[in-house]
Amino acid sequence: MRKYILIFLILFCLIDLAFSQPASVWIKQTNSPTTYNLKKVFFVDSLYGWIIADSGLVFRTSDGGQNWIQQYSNSSLNFQDIFFLNRYKGWALAWHYDYNIYGSYIFSTTNGGLNWSSYLYPDTMVYANVITFTSETNGYLGLVFPRPRVLLYTTNGGLNWLPSEIAQGLVSNFPITGISFINQNTGIAVGGYIDITGVVWQTTNAGLYWVSQPVGAEPLWDICILDSNNLFASGGDFEYGISISHSTDFGSNWTYSWLEIFGMGLSIDFRTPNEGWIASGFSEKLVYTTDAGARWQDIESPDSTMITSLVFPNSYTGWAVGEQGTILKYSVSSSGINNKYSEIGDYSTVYNYPNPFNSSTTIRYQVLYPSFVKIELFDINGKHIKTLREEYQNTGTYNFKFYADDLPSGTYFYRLNIKQNYDGKEFLKSGKMVLVK
Repeated sequence: MRKYILIFLILFCLIDLAFSQPASVWIKQTNSPTTYNLKKVFFVDSLYGWIIADSGLVFRTSDGGQNWIQQYSNSSLNFQDIFFLNRYKGWALAWHYDYNIYGSYIFSTTNGGLNWSSYLYPDTMVYANVITFTSETNGYLGLVFPRPRVLLYTTNGGLNWLPSEIAQGLVSNFPITGISFINQNTGIAVGGYIDITGVVWQTTNAGLYWVSQPVGAEPLWDICILDSNNLFASGGDFEYGISISHSTDFGSNWTYSWLEIFGMGLSIDFRTPNEGWIASGFSEKLVYTTDAGARWQDIESPDSTMITSLVFPNSYTGWAVGEQGTILKYSVSSSGINNKYSEIGDYSTVYNYPNPFNSSTTIRYQVLYPSFVKIELFDINGKHIKTLREEYQNTGTYNFKFYADDLPSGTYFYRLNIKQNYDGKEFLKSGKMVLVK
């Protein structure tokens, strides 16, 4: 009996060790274009990405990080954020506080950053932290302090900005540090003040109106939307370390916990639904989970470098940037972390629920790259019944309700056809549904 107990303890320790000491999954790149501190990295797909750096620098890759080309330089600017809707259309934010000029510059490009146009926001007391867009016309700014409010919106591509209505409360006008939308109407913003509270703002009408609520004791620095329900926000401060907030009802309710890991959760993204990563900034660590946020562990960043931003454009590749021009690349092939989602089958999450169903069911699927999506319905004999969806869609998780009022009881099949925009590759996946009336 003692022998079996010993074996069990050894196995338990090995399992725990495998989690807490993964293989080196982040590899430092040797082709960084600068030694300046890098602030944020943003990729729209596996090939096209941008980095903003100190001294007003912008770099782009169009070949998956093999080469980085400088696109912009202005040492009097301090870039804060960059966002691209696709390979061509993008925006950036920069602060200017030199030569008696103060305020926020808003940049835009229509050719992938080869050329940028910019203007100084009319109110020179406006300092914007965050910029994001849900279409070529609709965009959002998050501010450091209310002027007149901390959230602004545009409906003409950024030519004009208007203050969003915010339900007034004690924390409604705290600084914004992150904004993310799951669709045109539904979005989440995060922020807060150190030593006061973290804050979450929620909108369901395309950013015209937001409702805020306090979450945790320290500010939230970044937000990651996994699907239509699951959200993770990373936060923390210098004293207490990294915090994590999790919502399973798209921001209505949150759990908040300290990870007991030194650092600040400056940036968070998930490679798969199970595996997520956090850039911890000054602590020179990368923090990760392999069980959908149930446990978090930390590892030293390569060369003990301060990492400020990370992103996963797909489940195979990740990028992180930090001080002194550091660029890290994550590749599944170099990872010692076992994850069932690392194999091909990125669209295998397509399914419907409930199943069997009466009258209506929800079909849910994932799009990893901007793609043309077609979903068709067939009967048990393979006869085409109808096309349920046929449109271009951006990266994200989608679900829609299928109503079968006009169909008799029986077994049906639906087929998802995804054709990726950037490389033309197609993926097919079928599912079975049972209609019972």
